[in-house]
Amino acid sequence: MAWLELPAGHESFPLLRDHILTRGAGLALTGEMLARIELVLEEMLVNVIEYAYPQPTRTGPGPVRVGCGLDDQGRFLLVIEDHGPAFNPLERPSPDVLASMDERQVGGLGIFLAQEMADALSYQRADDRNSLMAAFSPRLSVS
Repeated sequence: MAWLELPAGHESFPLLRDHILTRGAGLALTGEMLARIELVLEEMLVNVIEYAYPQPTRTGPGPVRVGCGLDDQGRFLLVIEDHGPAFNPLERPSPDVLASMDERQVGGLGIFLAQEMADALSYQRADDRNSLMAAFSPRLSVS
């Protein structure tokens, strides 16, 4: 797993995204898969940036750590970790995507979208750390 840890702020997003996408491209993942990974990464990171550290310290927001690599089944794994309060976004009820905009509850669409784009999502809380992992099945580009 290749890791990068930065402050959980909007200014860190481009570096975190580039870290993941560069490694994915180096593994010959297809453009379609890289686009799905980028979308899931964005949805997961925005949640950490917006909600994990509601009151930043004088030194700024707390850290977010992203990692990626292949598991023993050849799946591309994307992991995002933070030290915010325990929160499992997978326990939220799925949004009613058929409801009108006026009737729909606020929130939940990002994690719903991530669940649709990734082949699997899992959450773990360990050592005062939230860890959200997305798995993407192998789809290598043809040369």
